[in-house]
Amino acid sequence: MKLFKKLVCFAIAALTIASVVACSGGASGFELSHFDGSNPDKTYDTDLLYKNNTVFWGGDSGVIWVSPEQSPEYGGYFYQYMSECAGVANIIPSTEDGKTPPLEHNNNGPAAYTSHIKLTRSRDLNDWEPCGAVDDGMALRVDETEWVGDYLWAPECIYDKVSGKYFLYFSARSKKNNAELRALGAQYSDTDVSVAPWERFYLGIAVSDTPVGPFRLVSSENVYGDKTAKNLNGEVISGINPAFMLDKACDEYFYTDEFRARADFDELDEKCFAAIDIHPFIDDGTLYVYFVKHGSLSNLEGNVIWGMRMKDMVTPDYGTMTMVAGNGYTRKDIPGIAEGSEINKSVVRVEYKGTGEGEYPNDPNYPRHLSTSYTRYTNYADGTSQSADDLTDGSVVEAPQMLTTKDKDGKTVYLLAFSPRGVGDYNYNVKFAYSHNPLTGFVKAKAEERSMILGVDERNTFMSNLGHVQFLHVDGQDWIVHWEFPAPFGGYDTGRIYALSQMTWQYNEALGFDTPVANGPTTSLQPLPSVFSGYRNVAERATVTATNEIDGSAKYLTDGMTVTMRRDEKMQFRAKNNKTKITLTFAEPVSIRGILIYNSYNYDNAFKNVSTINFSLTETPTWHTGNEKSCFIADLPFATEAYTLPEGGLQPGSAAVATFNEIKTNKIEIEFDKDDMLGGGDELRIAEIVVLGK
Repeated sequence: MKLFKKLVCFAIAALTIASVVACSGGASGFELSHFDGSNPDKTYDTDLLYKNNTVFWGGDSGVIWVSPEQSPEYGGYFYQYMSECAGVANIIPSTEDGKTPPLEHNNNGPAAYTSHIKLTRSRDLNDWEPCGAVDDGMALRVDETEWVGDYLWAPECIYDKVSGKYFLYFSARSKKNNAELRALGAQYSDTDVSVAPWERFYLGIAVSDTPVGPFRLVSSENVYGDKTAKNLNGEVISGINPAFMLDKACDEYFYTDEFRARADFDELDEKCFAAIDIHPFIDDGTLYVYFVKHGSLSNLEGNVIWGMRMKDMVTPDYGTMTMVAGNGYTRKDIPGIAEGSEINKSVVRVEYKGTGEGEYPNDPNYPRHLSTSYTRYTNYADGTSQSADDLTDGSVVEAPQMLTTKDKDGKTVYLLAFSPRGVGDYNYNVKFAYSHNPLTGFVKAKAEERSMILGVDERNTFMSNLGHVQFLHVDGQDWIVHWEFPAPFGGYDTGRIYALSQMTWQYNEALGFDTPVANGPTTSLQPLPSVFSGYRNVAERATVTATNEIDGSAKYLTDGMTVTMRRDEKMQFRAKNNKTKITLTFAEPVSIRGILIYNSYNYDNAFKNVSTINFSLTETPTWHTGNEKSCFIADLPFATEAYTLPEGGLQPGSAAVATFNEIKTNKIEIEFDKDDMLGGGDELRIAEIVVLGK
C-alpha cells in the first residue's frame, strides 16, 4: 500500500497561486489545487484514504484497538490476531532458547514449545506489520506438555481493566491424548482424527501482560497469582487441559442419576461437544462467551451457535449454557425440529424445552447442554413464514459477534451477528438476530427487515465470501474487519485476503431500533479511520439544502450510508431535471481536508463529473498567498473507468474524491448540470456526501 503515496501537502501551496474572481457556475476565489482520485489504482492520499486492494492473507482474525492512554508503550495501534490458515500457521517446535531444533536429531536441544497465532499491528487498519513477542511474530507460546495441538482458529483478544491483563480466547484441535499425557492430568480426547476429524476441537484461553504477548495458556498462577489457587468453580487450572471442558463439565453439572439411568440415555447423550469460533463479550461488567458447536460424528445437525455467562475472565458458568441460534433445517432426521417446519428453511428461533425457576432454568429431563433439549422453529412466533428473499442458512451458522443498541423505550437490544452457509459458499455473508436477553430469545431478522449487515449484493461481482468479521468501535466510528476470496465467486476456499468496511447505524422501521449496515464491500477509495488520520466526516453537522430536490430526499445526503445494497437504493438524494445545487451550511466553521461525493447505486442516474464545488472561507489558509474569501474546485471527475463493472453498472459505494491542504469553511456549495450525467435517466441521484474535517 505504501507505493500509493499522497500527491498533496507540501506541493499544493505552490500550485494555488492563481486566483479567479468570477468563474462560471458560481465559483469564485482561487482555484483549490487537489488530488482528484481519477486514477485510484496508481496514486491517492494515504494520509486520508485507503483502498481494499491488499494481498494480506489470513482469515477469521480478532482485532483490538489499544489506546495510548491504556498503554503508553503499546498504544496507538490496532492489533490483529490471525487464525491459523492461509499459510500463517506454525507447526515446528522450538527449544527453550528459541532455536528451532532439527526434526530428526534436535541438535539444539529438546523441543520445549510451539509458537502459534500470527500477530500484526497497524495504526490505520490498512498497513500491517508483524509484532508478536514469540518466535517469528507469533503471540502464543504452548509448551510441549500443554493441550493445544494445531488449527488455532478465530482468536479474539479483550482487555480486562481490573487485572490490567489481555485475555486471548480461541479454539484449537487438541493433541491426541495418551498414557503419558494422562499421567500429567490430561482429560481431553484420544480420538483418531482420521476417523473423527472434529471430535478434538476445544475452546481455550491465554493471558498476557501486553497485547503482543507472549501469551500463555491460563493457569491458576498466571491468573490468580498462586499455582494452587482455585477458580470460581473450585478448580485449579493449568494448560494441561482446555479452559472449557464442555463435554465433561456439562455432563457432571446437568446429568442427574435418574437421567443417566434412562433406558435411552446412550441415545440422548451426545458424547462430544466439539467447539470453535469463541467470541467474548462484556455487557455492563459481565462477561459472556458465544461459540459454535461444530458438526461431528456426534452432531449431524451441523454448526450451531451456543453461549454462556462467565463467572470471571476464565471461569465458565456452565449452568447458563444455552443454544442461542440454529442453522437451517436441512435433514429430517435431526431431532428437535418443531412440527410444521419447512425443510430447507432457516431455523429462525429456538426455545428451551424445560421448565423451572430462574433466568436459565435447568430441567433434569432436559439438560441444557444437549441439542435435543431445544425446539427449533422455521416460522416466527406470530405464525408468519420466511419470504422467498430469505436465503436458507444451510447447515452452518457460525462466527458469532455481539452488538448492542437501544429500542424506542431505551431498553437494550442484543444483536447477534453471524455468518451462514460456510466459508466455501460465496454467500458467506453477515446477518443478525435480535433479543432483549444476551442468551435467550433470539430471532433472526427477515430479509425485509434488513437482516444482512455485510454481504454479496446483485451489483457485487468483485468481492465474495465476506463472513466471519470483527466489529470495532473506535473514536466514535464503527468498522468491520472482514475477508474476501482472492478470486471472487470461485467457490473453493483457497485462503482469503484482508478487507475493511466502515459501518453505519440506521433506524430500522420494521424492528423499531437502529441496526448496523456496512458501507461495503468496496474496492474504491474510502476514508481512513479518524484515530489515524485526525479527520472524520463532519457533513452530518451541516444544514443541507438542495435545488430540484425530489420528495425531501436531501436528508439522505448526510445519513451516513453510501448505499451498497439494492434494498437501500431508495435512500438516495434525487434531483429532477438532472441538475442541482447542494448547499452544506455549518453553524461553526470546520477545518477540512477532503470531500467524497458518493455516486448513485443506479447507473442510469449516476454522474461522471461534478461541475463545481465552492468553499466559503472563514479565514485565509496560511499556505495561500492571497486574501480571497472563497475557493473552488471545477470539473471534479468521477473515476468512471475504474469503477465501471465488467458486466455494466457501477461499483456501489464509489465516490468522486478530492483531497487538499487544510482550509476552514462554513459553507460548501456543490453544483451538478445536465452535462455531468453519466447515465440516461431523468433524475440525478447521489448516495452520500462525506466531508473530511475536524
